[in-house]
Amino acid sequence: VCAMASAKLNTLLQTKVIENQDEACYILGKLEHVLSQSIKEQTEIYSFLIPLVRTLVSKIYELLFMNLHL
Repeated sequence: VCAMASAKLNTLLQTKVIENQDEACYILGKLEHVLSQSIKEQTEIYSFLIPLVRTLVSKIYELLFMNLHL
C-alpha cells in the first residue's frame, strides 16, 4: 500500500508546479513530520518517503534559496 501511494504522490510532486515558498514549506514540513515519525517509531515507511523528499527538494531548491544555505 505504501509503495503504491508513494509512487502516486511522487508523480504528483513531479508534475505539480509549486509557485510560492509557503506552499513549498508546507509540503516539505508535512513530509518531514511523517518521515520523523517513521524513524522514531522504527517503521520501514521512511524508505518510501526518501524518494518523495528527494523529488520535492530538487523542485524547490531554488525557490527556497537552498543553494545559499547548503
